[in-house]
Amino acid sequence: MDVEKLVKCLDFLPVGIILVGEDKIIRWANREAVRIWGSDNPEELQGKPCRDNFCPSDSCPILEEGQSFDRSSRILIRKDGSFVPVLKATKILDLNGERLILEAFQLVGDDLYKRYFEVVSENTGAMVLMIEKDLSISMVNSAFLEHTGYSRKELLGKPVTMLLHPEDLPVALERHKARLRGEPAPSAYEIRVITKDGRVCWALVTPTVIPQTHQTIISALNFTKEKEARDLLESIFLSAPISMWLAQDGRFRLVNPRLILNMGYSEAEFAEMHPLDLVYPEDREKVRRAAREMLKGRRTEPYEFRAVRKDGSITWDLGMVTSVTFEGRPAVLGYIMNIERQKKLQEQLALEKARAEALIENAPLLVVGLGVRSKILLFNRYAEKVTGYRSEEVLGKEWIELFIAEELREEVYEVWKQVVQRKAVVHEYENPIVTKDGSRRIIKWYNKVITEGSEFWMVLSMGEDITEIRRLEEQRQMMLEALPNPAWLISKDRKIVAQNQAAREIFKSEEGQWCWDGIWSARFLPEEQKRFYRETGHPMPGTRCIFCEADQALREGKRYKKEVEADGTFWEGWWVPVSKDFYVHYAVDITHHKRMEKELYSLSITDPLTGIYNRRYFQEKLEEEIERVRRGGGVFSVVMFDIDHFKTINDQFGHQVGDTVLKTLVKIVKDRIRRIDILARWGGEEFVLLLPNTTLENAKGLAEELRRKIETLWIPRVGKFTVSFGVTEYRPQDDPDTLVFRADAALYEAKREGRNRVRAA
Repeated sequence: MDVEKLVKCLDFLPVGIILVGEDKIIRWANREAVRIWGSDNPEELQGKPCRDNFCPSDSCPILEEGQSFDRSSRILIRKDGSFVPVLKATKILDLNGERLILEAFQLVGDDLYKRYFEVVSENTGAMVLMIEKDLSISMVNSAFLEHTGYSRKELLGKPVTMLLHPEDLPVALERHKARLRGEPAPSAYEIRVITKDGRVCWALVTPTVIPQTHQTIISALNFTKEKEARDLLESIFLSAPISMWLAQDGRFRLVNPRLILNMGYSEAEFAEMHPLDLVYPEDREKVRRAAREMLKGRRTEPYEFRAVRKDGSITWDLGMVTSVTFEGRPAVLGYIMNIERQKKLQEQLALEKARAEALIENAPLLVVGLGVRSKILLFNRYAEKVTGYRSEEVLGKEWIELFIAEELREEVYEVWKQVVQRKAVVHEYENPIVTKDGSRRIIKWYNKVITEGSEFWMVLSMGEDITEIRRLEEQRQMMLEALPNPAWLISKDRKIVAQNQAAREIFKSEEGQWCWDGIWSARFLPEEQKRFYRETGHPMPGTRCIFCEADQALREGKRYKKEVEADGTFWEGWWVPVSKDFYVHYAVDITHHKRMEKELYSLSITDPLTGIYNRRYFQEKLEEEIERVRRGGGVFSVVMFDIDHFKTINDQFGHQVGDTVLKTLVKIVKDRIRRIDILARWGGEEFVLLLPNTTLENAKGLAEELRRKIETLWIPRVGKFTVSFGVTEYRPQDDPDTLVFRADAALYEAKREGRNRVRAA
């Protein structure tokens, strides 16, 4: 075998490889092995003994036990003295006449073991704590805290001796020291624990020393009451999220539901089985050795093995065992965790890589890989389609020089530097690129910096061609700006997508706001929706203004309009669907038209001289009052009155003086009547009053009061004048004509009897 070629090949493999002689001296190590060891100089490892420089174990399966091949997990000593877990494979080779051991290994993430330990300790009802060599507590699980009443803060860093009964302390310390020295010590024993509130609890403790760190993991069962201990054990088995079993005398005594579910055997079948019956035949000896080492405290990491289910299927698992006492006799407690997923990781990674490559090539996005100085390293089919270039034409060329217009290169280069150096978080950006035919396309880029170790390797840029989107957005904005009134493009869920300048200036709304909040400041929401939005910061489903017609417009595909008044301004709102998910909402200021309309209406119902209602308006209100009383019951009265000898006043003093007399009369009456009363000019000097909820007697009293007040007035040039009144009350058979006729007849009677008096029909 050509050793030089072999070494050259092995030096670039992504796994650590060392060659060791039968004298346990390291002959050679590849780059990855040196890196994992913690150095960058291969010569530092060569010539060193593997024992204490690379391997903490005295036992070597190849040299001591005569195996030709070994595959297992182990602990590796790094240059700085720290320990790291690895998976290794070891094989005997003959190179140039020398018998050498080739060992290949790969780091195993601490997370797997950490998660395994946390799951075991935190999900078991047993008390578990870890103590350092100096007896300080470095880890304690929730069960221990629950049993003793302490908090983690009160225990972590404190000496474990504070928990032990004074009488048990000397024996416990002596056994602890013996275990650290590697001398025989009981694997489980009883001890008294003092809780925070001073109670004494008896516990069965099982200490396990980790040789590499000199830490001790102590699991304990509280058997102050035998039944409680039994219930606790059953609780562990029933609720544990991993497979658990307890064996005694070479047979399963207890199995939890998870193990039954995973392996497919019944509880009765397990009772006739040995724990090794679950192990694939070729792995049984390896599992037997690992379990023995663990029970003796010489191994702490879980062991890998293949398990055989009842249906014959095989799964990869991790196993762990510990010594316990069950019903007063020694037993073995075991845990099994499935690692099938980890075992298939390599295959999955290869598959994912193939899928990623297929996805990159067939993705409807530009996928470009850019190296140092924006050199193109990757260029997919869609990039070829958009730019017009073939990949072989651009690979190795600088992206910025080839695709960015000269006037934009400096700006794009600054963005590029920020992405590469990661001085700013630039997740995405847009810029135009120049295609092969000279046209420009607008691309929205999404970037991912890919590094190898701490060194920059490539920027993976994925680009979306948004040229048409931006063109449509410009057209949409031009359409909105063409509208002379405030206008918004709003989505189906009532978000403002775009708006014109008039909307920004008049309503101060912003893109991205809810339309009912950005335009109307939530003032037209129902109270329940408004309160929910203010309290939670997000709207209830279906939140909308009480006048909104957007849903109707989108559902029917036609436009709707409605008038809205806000702060004294009247708006004509329009909802015009432009697709099934968007509509244009615009508002026309119709305040001027509404005011003109109001003025015209006011002129149509008002007497121009006196400013009171005219005859037409009075007749409308009289009809409404008759209908109201017929429907709901009640009374009302009508009073008709006019100025006595008014023609003489006009003839003697002129119409201007006559108008003054009319206005004076109106003011006196208006000042006396209620807001619900209707005063109208019937014609000439004749007036009429509609008095809701007023009886005939009360109406007569009002008329008499007005008559007396008027006859005492003095008007310049005219002097005094008088008024005659006719009063009547509504009767069930009345209509407007009969009521007015009866009031007019009463007025005529007052005139006939001498004027300046009140008469009732």
